[in-house]
Amino acid sequence: MKNIKNENQVTSQMISEMENDVTKMMSLIQKLKNRVAADDLTGLLRRDEFFNRLQHMIEYSHGCEISLILIDIDNFKKINDIEGHLVGDHVLHRVAQVIQRAKKAGAEVGRFGGEEFVIAVPSTISKTKVLAEALRRQIEREVGVTVSVG
Repeated sequence: MKNIKNENQVTSQMISEMENDVTKMMSLIQKLKNRVAADDLTGLLRRDEFFNRLQHMIEYSHGCEISLILIDIDNFKKINDIEGHLVGDHVLHRVAQVIQRAKKAGAEVGRFGGEEFVIAVPSTISKTKVLAEALRRQIEREVGVTVSVG
């Protein structure tokens, strides 16, 4: 009887340790998924993850409008060529920060390409145009570069 009790305790301890290991592994998997989903430089969603989330937004929009804003940093190649890639990277990071701060609830923001960003907003076109223009002005004021939005 004593052996059975000890075996049960050992088995119980092993199960508890395995549960802890599984919990740690699940946490690591989630961290990896988040790392894969985000662009290293800007912290915004990578293009493919952005489109996955956009698809999800469309599927669950229940007929509500979804608008897209595309943002392109003007003359970015000149910044890299004249100021260097470190400055260019800093500009990308700062623009991404401005966009992220202005992000509305339910919106998704991603890095579309080299110096291009995309925002999916669950909103009407007229309201999204106002947001796009506000972002354009804010980026110019805070980062010191001009952007084209559409």
